[in-house]
This record gives sequence, structure tokens and C-alpha cells, in this order.
Amino acid sequence: MTDITRLTADLIWETDKAHRIVQLSDNAQEHLGRHWSEFLGLTIAEVIRPDDSNLDKGWPEERRPFRERNFTYLHPNGEKRLFQISALPVFDDHTGEYEGLRGIAKDITKLAAQEKELIEYRDNLEKLVESRTADLEFANQQKTDAIRNLEIRTRELEVSQRSLNVAGEQLDSAVQSFTDGFILFDAEDKFVVANDHFYDAHPETRSLYVPGVHFEKLVRELDELGVFGTEPSDPELRIQNRVSLFRSGKPYEYRSRSGRWYQTNHYKTRFGGTSLVRTDVTEIKRSEHKLRVRGDIIESLAEGVSVTRLDDMTLIFTNRKFAEMFGYAPGDLVGKHVSILNAGTREEAQKSAEEIGASVEATGAWNGEILNSRKDGTTFWCAATVSTYEHPDFGPAAISVHSDITDRKKLEVQMQSIRRLEALGQLTGGVAHDFNNLLSIINGNADLLGMKAGTDEDIKTKVNSIKQAVNRGSSLTKRLLAFSRNQPLAPVLADIDDLVEGLALMLHRTLGDDINLDVKAPADTWMSEIDPHQFEDALLNLAINARDAMPDGGNLKIEIENITLKTSSGKMPGNVAPGDYIKLSVSDDGTGMSEDVLEKAMEPFFTTKEVGRGSGLGLSMVYGFAKQSNGHLEVRSEVGNGTTVIMYLPRSDESHV
Repeated sequence: MTDITRLTADLIWETDKAHRIVQLSDNAQEHLGRHWSEFLGLTIAEVIRPDDSNLDKGWPEERRPFRERNFTYLHPNGEKRLFQISALPVFDDHTGEYEGLRGIAKDITKLAAQEKELIEYRDNLEKLVESRTADLEFANQQKTDAIRNLEIRTRELEVSQRSLNVAGEQLDSAVQSFTDGFILFDAEDKFVVANDHFYDAHPETRSLYVPGVHFEKLVRELDELGVFGTEPSDPELRIQNRVSLFRSGKPYEYRSRSGRWYQTNHYKTRFGGTSLVRTDVTEIKRSEHKLRVRGDIIESLAEGVSVTRLDDMTLIFTNRKFAEMFGYAPGDLVGKHVSILNAGTREEAQKSAEEIGASVEATGAWNGEILNSRKDGTTFWCAATVSTYEHPDFGPAAISVHSDITDRKKLEVQMQSIRRLEALGQLTGGVAHDFNNLLSIINGNADLLGMKAGTDEDIKTKVNSIKQAVNRGSSLTKRLLAFSRNQPLAPVLADIDDLVEGLALMLHRTLGDDINLDVKAPADTWMSEIDPHQFEDALLNLAINARDAMPDGGNLKIEIENITLKTSSGKMPGNVAPGDYIKLSVSDDGTGMSEDVLEKAMEPFFTTKEVGRGSGLGLSMVYGFAKQSNGHLEVRSEVGNGTTVIMYLPRSDESHV
């Protein structure tokens, strides 16, 4: 607003819905004797009051446009100044909520003084005329003394005439001294006088303003010249509108044929006449338009924009998106220290803000990611670009553009977890193959040893122990291969609904009486091409994990639904491809997992169970099965709020038939 307001001598201002000043043009020092920043946060009532002349009833509390309201302001030098204020209410484009006022204040102190001086001149003129008339009447009534007093009366009349001429010259001088256009009509609406500036808007009409011509006749002649345009189309209606507007005393604006804008104000004189003051407001109109366009552009940005003083790190401007991003109402952040936006303790936040400020001052720019804090205390990540510029009022300042990247950060963490599991899968697959080869050798030698044992029961017992250990090792490698997606699968077209219902009876026995099992599956579940045995093992593993997370019993819910994943939804789990999936959710209301545990939950051999109660391969095997089936596994958990494991299995093309 600072650059634009340099184009006009008037004050441009803006308030919030509580009529607190949030913006004021930088020429406040010239008019108000104080820097504009001293008025920020003050209400209008604390700065100005209705004019003592009772031209106004007071500050308009109604949320409607108003024009030409007069208010007085006490200047720091003790002078009382008169301002003429016009304003428009501002409403939110989306909600329609009232947000405050935006307007212009014109200093009319000198104009009011000139008007007062003009009235005094007219008073003097009328007094002189009345005095002259009284003198003449006295002379007629005193005919017998006419000869004796003739010389005295002649001198008095000469003095009166000279005074009248002087007053007329002073009146003309006062009228011509107005910087705006001025015209005066008497009580009978007849033209008296106008200054040269009045004819600037329509110089071709000067010859029409003959002293004594009636206002309505003037209007008709002006309309014939096309001064009032062509709306409405009926000339008589145009003329009557102008006459009615003149007699109503209401101010109005119009655009001349030259393209310039003028504002006309009416004032009643003490003797029943009317004076009109016409002001060229073209530059104000242009300034308002530029200000409105710039404001609309900044407010329409999808990014948050702020301006910060570098000397004390306080915010001097934020757009609507910036305030919304941090959970504040528009204007609430102005004047606040920028550290309230940074996450962490007060000391950490202030240190972070100062470090960024120092970097900006040193290099002129800064780019990076910041962990910010909203008004309600929640945190979010922002990518910020900061650069410096010289503010005309506050000196060095920084303008920053913020973008919320919280979702991107979450996706990065998720992708890191997926890449880590991929690496572990490759490593685990290699180890499992080597381990399986060793087990094959051990198993073969155990068979040979058993054949040679004959009737030696002691050797047979030891051979059986070796083979049991080999079987347990084989089961372990099978799970490792499942995680690494290297185990052989035998996929067939399967109905997930049927597989779950078939396994439900066994799950009831496995889970025990303390666990309430609830299975929800629609009748129209899509088909999927999977290995049914591996699917049952995966579901059994998930059920056992859920049971172990509910030592005192609880609820286990298995839900199946058809789902279509689209990239446009912005909610793609992991790096799964868009398409149709069968979504299998296994939820418990057990102890849940912390963020640290959740991050490692699918890694092989990771377990929170006691030694001997689990290998840590259950969830990793389920993950490997889902991935090998071209699906995905997603785990959601919160300490104290249970765990939900979601398996996405692709819909088979054959199920479309």
C-alpha cells in the first residue's frame, strides 16, 4: 500500500471488523503529525470523533457504504483538524462475513476555513447593503436637513461603495483561492460566482455561467452539450435527476467526457444558498484500483506471504493464506514476533527465527524447510523462500513465501521405509537361500545317518532331533523367503470372502474366548489371483499378532471391501499402482505401537515380544506376500488405541467377466 499511496495526498486506511486500524498510508505524518505505525491496533473512535458542527451523527456502526462524513482530529501541535471520510465495507468472498472497512480520509481543514471566511465576507456585504439602505431611508425622512447634510452623506456613500468594492474583491479572491472547483448559487438557485478551477472539468461550458442564470436552465444547456452523457436515454429524465440530486444535497461522483473522475459535495449557506465543491478524484480512483488489484493478487495466492522487519523480527504484513495456514484470523499476526510461528520451546523458536534472519541479512536470501507451529500448538512443515528488500518505513525487511509440505514429508518418510524394506528383502532373500542350502545338506546327511543307525535307538533319537531342527529351520527360511518375495507361489483365482469365512472357525479356536471376532464381508467381493494357502498363513499371522496385543481380551475385526485407488485422490498408500483392489482390514483394540516401533514393525526379526514367544517374522512375511501378489501392506497404530493392518490385493482381470 505504501507505494500506491504516494500517488495521492489523501489518507488511505483499512480496519478489521472491530474497527481497529490494520492499514494506514505512509503520509499519516503529514496529516496526523504521527507515524502511521503508531495508529495500528487503535480503534477509529480512539483517533477521531464526530465534527462539532453536528454535520454527522457519529461514526457509522452500520455495515454499509458511506460518504463525506466529517470528523475532527486533535493534532499533536494542539490544532483541531477536520477530515472528510468515505468508506466501503469489506466482506469475505467465500463466507460473506463482515471483515471491516476500507476508505479514504481527506483533510478539509483549509477548505472549511475558507468556507467560513466566505460566509463572513457575505455577512459583511449584507451588513453594508443594510447600512446603506438605512442611510437612504433616513435621508428621505429628513428632507428638511437634506441640503445641510448633503456633503456628509455623499462622503458616507463613497466610503460604503469603496467598502463594498473591497468586500467583493475579497470574496472573489477567496473563491479563486480554492484548489478545488467552487460554485455558488443564491437562495433562488441562481448562479452567483465560480472560480477558475470549476471550469477545468468542462472548459467549453464557461460561457453558460452568467450571473443570475437559474440552475435548472444551466442543467438543460449543459445536457444539450452532452456533459451528463446519455444515461438515462430520456433527456427530461436526465435533467430532473440532476435537479433532484442538486436539491437533495447528497454528494455524488461522475466521469467526464475526458475520462477524469470528479466528486461533487453540496453545502448550504447561512442565507439559504448552495455552494458546490467539485474535486478531481481521478488519481484517487487509480490508486484505489491499483491497491485493489495488488491486494486481490496477493490474497489469491495459494502460498502464504508475509513481510517481516529485520531490526526486531516482527511481522508487518500477512496475506489471508498465511494467516489461515497458521490458524489465525487475517491481521492477527501483524505486530507479533515471527518466532511464534516456529515449533519448539520459546528459546528454540526465537533462536531459529534469529538464525534465519541473520542468514537473510548476510546473503540477501534464504531457502529451506521449517517446522512451524500453528495457533493450536500442532506442528507442520513448510518450504520457505525468503528475500530482503528496503521497506520505506521500517528499513531492511524480509518477504517470505511459505508452502505447506507436511504431506510431502510424510510421503518421503513412507518411501524411505519402503526402500529400507526393499533393501532388507534383498539381503534376507540371499541369506535364506544360502541357509536353505545348508539345511538341505544337513537333512541329507541326517537321512544317511539314520539309514546306518540300524537298531541303535540312541542314534535314531539324535537323528530325529537333527531332522526336527532342520524342519524348524526350513520353516524359518520359508518366512524369510516370503518377506523377500522369493518364495514360490501358486496363485489361483480366489474369492477372498470365501477364504476368510473358511478360516473364521479356526480363528475362533486359535484366538480363545477372550477375543471377540467380528467378520464383515460383502457378497459382491471381487476375485483376486493369489496363493490361497499363503493368504491363509498371512491372515493367521495377523490374527495371532492382534491376540498377543490384547492380553486381557478385546475385539478383533476383519473387514473386506472393494476399493478403487486413483492418483487424483492424493491418498495412494505406499507406491502401489492405481487400480481396483480388495481391501482387507484387520483391526484390534489392543496396546498399539509407538511411532518408533511402527517404523520397524515390518522388518524381519524385529519383535517386541518376550524371548521365545515370537521370531519377528510374522508381519514381515505378510508384507512379502502382499508385495509378491502385486499388492501392498499398510499398518496404522497408536499407543493405547490399537492397531489396524490393511492388505491391498489386486482385483483379477478375470473377475470382470
